Amino acid sequence: MRLIKYFLVSFILAPATWHSALAQEEQKILIEEIIVTAQRREQSLQEVPMAITAITGAELQKIGAFTFEDFAVKVPNLSYGSVGDGASDTRSISIRGIFGVGTTGFYIDDTPIEESMAPRVLDVERVEVLRGPQGTLYGARSMGGTVRLITRKPDLNEYEFSGHALGSNTKEGDWNYRADFAFNIPLIQDKFALRLVAYNQFQTGIFDRVHTNYEPIPGIGPVFQTPSFATREDVDDVEVSGVLASLKWQASDNLDFFARMNYQDLQGDSFPYADNIAGNYINQRAFDIQESYDDELLHMSVGFNAGYDAGTLMGVFARWDRDTTDTEDASELISWLGFFAGIPAFIPPLFTPWPAHDEATGNVAELRFSSNLLGRFQFVAGLFYSDTSTSVDHDVVAVGFQAAFNSLIGVPPDIDVLGIGDQAFFQDTENDTEEKAIFSEATFDITDNFALIAGARWFETTIRSQSTLGGFAGLGTIPFDATAKEDGINPKFSIQYTPNDNVMLYTTASKGFRRGGVNGAPVEFCADDFAAFGVDPQTAKQVNSDSIWNYEFGAKSTLANNRVQLNGAIFRIDWSDIQQILVLNCGFGFAINSGKARSQGFELEGTIAASDNLFLTFGVGYTDAEIRSPGIVISPISEPGTPIQHVPDWTLTTGVDLDFSLGGEIPANLRLDYSYIGESISFINHVPGESIPPQVREDVNLVNLRVSAFFGKWQVTLFADNLLNEITTLGDNRSLAVETPGRPRVSQNRPRTIGLETRFRF
Repeated sequence: MRLIKYFLVSFILAPATWHSALAQEEQKILIEEIIVTAQRREQSLQEVPMAITAITGAELQKIGAFTFEDFAVKVPNLSYGSVGDGASDTRSISIRGIFGVGTTGFYIDDTPIEESMAPRVLDVERVEVLRGPQGTLYGARSMGGTVRLITRKPDLNEYEFSGHALGSNTKEGDWNYRADFAFNIPLIQDKFALRLVAYNQFQTGIFDRVHTNYEPIPGIGPVFQTPSFATREDVDDVEVSGVLASLKWQASDNLDFFARMNYQDLQGDSFPYADNIAGNYINQRAFDIQESYDDELLHMSVGFNAGYDAGTLMGVFARWDRDTTDTEDASELISWLGFFAGIPAFIPPLFTPWPAHDEATGNVAELRFSSNLLGRFQFVAGLFYSDTSTSVDHDVVAVGFQAAFNSLIGVPPDIDVLGIGDQAFFQDTENDTEEKAIFSEATFDITDNFALIAGARWFETTIRSQSTLGGFAGLGTIPFDATAKEDGINPKFSIQYTPNDNVMLYTTASKGFRRGGVNGAPVEFCADDFAAFGVDPQTAKQVNSDSIWNYEFGAKSTLANNRVQLNGAIFRIDWSDIQQILVLNCGFGFAINSGKARSQGFELEGTIAASDNLFLTFGVGYTDAEIRSPGIVISPISEPGTPIQHVPDWTLTTGVDLDFSLGGEIPANLRLDYSYIGESISFINHVPGESIPPQVREDVNLVNLRVSAFFGKWQVTLFADNLLNEITTLGDNRSLAVETPGRPRVSQNRPRTIGLETRFRF
């Protein structure tokens, strides 16, 4: 590990020693200019006073990116973890140490979606990762930063047919395959075009389900014999398929209309989680229950761009629908709930699939004007509206519960003593969130080298939650209804100084926020537990938005005749009223506002055109993020001085891109990527009566190697992902049910995968 770090340090310092040699070269080697729209207008990446990592579609193809996780390791100070319930709603993204659900914006083009969604990274023009709060132009959910997928648009003039297919094998698993095809069809030359993409992927499972006899408390009570079943290998196979379609109509020189549809269906045979520790590929279960899941996503958008002498007016309306179903093995649920409830005799594990069905719908509209004025003043101004509705349905039947319970108390099995039969738990929850905003950001060039930037966003959110819970785990039927409303203003101030054509400096102070909400569980049921923490149950019905102030200084430079680019930033973030999860012995978790935190660090990124066929890239990020004032110490991770979970201190990445020839005739390319993710702690899962220490996410070295050969319009690539086969924890996944004590469900990265792929384009 030390040798790797020393290599990286040497690599990062190399530009200073190579500068003079590069300057002496007669041949001019240019680094491709990347155009971004982070400030809602087209600009060169090097001209935007903001910390941005931009990855082009060509670069995504070279690194073999197909999912968010594939490119996330290439972004300094970005991390992610598995913190949700089940398998299909688990990912949370952290940028610059700001961790938690809803802290990072996730966009497809100009419309936000939930960050836990997992659209495949396919037919993408570029990815933009904006670090630091984007509360002015992007609003809520962009407190720590924003990830944007900018899709390819239909070409009005050129026909295209391209395709890609691969086969690979994963250690601990079996064979994988993937195929995708793209068509671009100009229906009316210069006027109307259609673009279609279709894909299908199968990913082998890596975990085996093995029968085990169940002992409820280690060393206490008899071992309960459950019906044996044969070992099931590779139970967590995943298949995902989808279709993307986009239209463009150039109505006139100054007016165009667009429409886009993205449909994706992801089906998993079983949860992809290890028992206890990452790298354990055995799932021990009392029953052979298939923990399957399905995640169906439909995203549609329509809009227009109208050009005027003064600027461009853009309007977009989008709708997304998501339908997810998870089924978890909750066979030990009744045993543990009975134990915690003080039932003197042991209720054995019962055959209990726990199905959860979630539906979500989002409607988003934005109208925005970006100026193109003569003179020194430019601005962006707009209106934003979104309405999101979600429903959650749990209906859990523990087969044989009534008979087992009645036998304990000496009652005939056909008498429903509790009035719930075999109903272990049910929940029916409806949430609705409405958000309105008015925003503007303006730039004034005081001189040719000096500019002031200021912006603000007014927002108003209204959230309502209605819920009914019941069953044995709910201890009766409990209705719940609450509404929360909040508004505020988020400002931004920035100074930009450009001393010459090669260097730009900036400093920024900006505010970001995460919207609050309503706790969808009955606080009255947990009143005694709240009292133990000194929390008024009535105030816990609503959680307010938390916010940060980000202070940043950055620089962007282009050196050696555009053969070296170096961009860097240092930052400090103050985080107030943190939304933290309080998990109580009543079995429910509640979000409350408690405490303050501080995050500080830096990023440095660079690209070096070492020769006409050798390009080197690197990135390094350091984040020191910790709790400073706990408010209420609700768990070990809320103690002062504790690092914020899922935030590694160091993130390092390097890339070597070498063009060469095979036998002097066949063009070829070698791509070597290395990423280091430092140690961190993961989200803690609590169960009633047990205190679980933080899971440690060990540091990990990820190496990917790709060698390609080109035969006219065809490309063949041999690749190895996670070449060193290093495995680390990505999160302690929350259970749909009460997590089995001593057996946390751990999310991890994929083992080494080696394969062959081919591409063509006509």
